[in-house]
Amino acid sequence: MLLAFGLLFLGGHALVHGAGKISELLGLPRMFVGMVVVGIGTSAPELAFGIGSALSDHGNLVAGNVIGSNIVNIGLALGIALLIASMPSSVALHRRDLAILLFVTVASVALLLDGTLGRIEGILLFLLAVGFTALGYRDSINGNLSDRSDGSMELITKEPAGDAVKSVHWKAAMWLILGIALLIGGAELLVFAAVDIASALGVSEAVISLTLTAFGTGIPEVTATAIAAVRREFELAVGNIVGSNIMNLTLVLGLSALVRPLTSIDIGQLSNTAVLLFTLALVIMLATRFANRVAGVCLVSCYVGFVVLSFFI
Repeated sequence: MLLAFGLLFLGGHALVHGAGKISELLGLPRMFVGMVVVGIGTSAPELAFGIGSALSDHGNLVAGNVIGSNIVNIGLALGIALLIASMPSSVALHRRDLAILLFVTVASVALLLDGTLGRIEGILLFLLAVGFTALGYRDSINGNLSDRSDGSMELITKEPAGDAVKSVHWKAAMWLILGIALLIGGAELLVFAAVDIASALGVSEAVISLTLTAFGTGIPEVTATAIAAVRREFELAVGNIVGSNIMNLTLVLGLSALVRPLTSIDIGQLSNTAVLLFTLALVIMLATRFANRVAGVCLVSCYVGFVVLSFFI
């Protein structure tokens, strides 16, 4: 499991680095980069683990890891970021994105209540992921339009000039390929490790996926968010949390169910209630701009409490 965590961390870092370079070339806004590009990139470990678990017919691992990762993203990643520095009120976040996050969280929990997630549900969730990405891209294009002197509009990009273009594109592509390879290897190891540890400890796969594997696949989000907070790039940090959680519930769950329908899902009422409460807290904090160190302490404390209760309830 430790080796798997290391591969997932390195893979997530490489993928985010490559995606970030490509985004810079296109001149995309920081919030879009954080919410869609970095959000998808840091959700890559969950996606790799989800598909691997689905292929191994471990539906509990898929659902538990997605729900657990969203709790990690809010309770631990955002909590640590707020402990590093309070979020300034000037951070721009579209309330539509918060509404989307709340909607997909409630919808996903409702879909999992019957213990199954079929291909039809998977298609619907995947289409939501595509729609969210399209909205973000449209906003980024609108945000990068500038008035020209003749009254028309032009697209602002930051593409390097000359021979530097090929070099930068090639390096970014290599980072992406390396990241994907490491993520696949780490995900395979993590599936086997999670099943073995659950058996050895005599606890359910759901508990392991909600805690240990969720923490492992959430390492890229925790790292990216903490680094963004240190650099005071809170639009990147907040965008990463919101975007990653949306992608976990739509892209990861959707594609996993498309690969193989998920059955015998039983992750417990504690986790379903926790992810709803954490998400609601995130929406309220960001909507009211109440995101300071006190909120950070509360988030981290609640996350620790959730992990402890998961092993005893």
